[in-house]
Amino acid sequence: MATTLLHRTDNALWSFDVYHGLLYAINRNGRPQQNQGGTDVHSFYPANLSSRVTHVATSLHRTDNNLWEFSVLGYHANPSDTFSTNCDFYAINRRGLSGTTEVHVFSARSGYQAATHYAFRSWHAILDQTWTFGVSRVPGSSAGVCLIGIAAQGASRSPEAHIYRLNNLQAHDHLVFANYPTDLNPLACKFAWAGSDRIGYRLYMVSPRGPSGSTEIVRLDHNQPPVRTVSSIGPTDNALWDFVGDSQSGHLYAVCRHGLSGMTEYERLT
Repeated sequence: MATTLLHRTDNALWSFDVYHGLLYAINRNGRPQQNQGGTDVHSFYPANLSSRVTHVATSLHRTDNNLWEFSVLGYHANPSDTFSTNCDFYAINRRGLSGTTEVHVFSARSGYQAATHYAFRSWHAILDQTWTFGVSRVPGSSAGVCLIGIAAQGASRSPEAHIYRLNNLQAHDHLVFANYPTDLNPLACKFAWAGSDRIGYRLYMVSPRGPSGSTEIVRLDHNQPPVRTVSSIGPTDNALWDFVGDSQSGHLYAVCRHGLSGMTEYERLT
């Protein structure tokens, strides 16, 4: 595992995402010294994790409850461009003021100060913690940016992805990943979306302690045979570990909130 500049993050205030290999660490209450607090975004280059690329105090209020999830997504034609011109910040509220799932988009061009708000009135609030969320572009030239809701075990009894388009809030695609290994319990696994318009529909299923006794990773490409590997990082069945997909590259990353170095650590797994 590579050691980052970031101190240990083994509390509920921190969330993570990856885009084009950059690690994004989101602090749900980044300014506790201020009366209202606020949500902050930090980013780190994989080639030099001891150096922080940016620290941005967004215009989003503090989000230190279990209603919020976060994602980043690049919009520039050149994905190697730096954070400041490349990635917008998406804050997903499981139950917003509308009573439904909401997405708040903070543009990189505005320094994460200007936001656009989307309320999915055709989709109820999702308080079930076996669901996770992200954003991505998906196959289809007109789809644009989509909200991805992943149910560990949907009505089909298999992992499912529910895809809603931000440019058409009523358009809904539903994918069933029935090709998952049935010796793994989906409710005991973690999921990370790494699909895109270039890669296709890709979902990672991570068993923190599989039958091998170690962390097992299953790459689920829709309607394709699963690809299953045993990770060298050992078992990860505790609260210190997060698994995030990179929708630009299609890879899976592990974040250890308190590694052997005493700091937050990070590694690409696929």
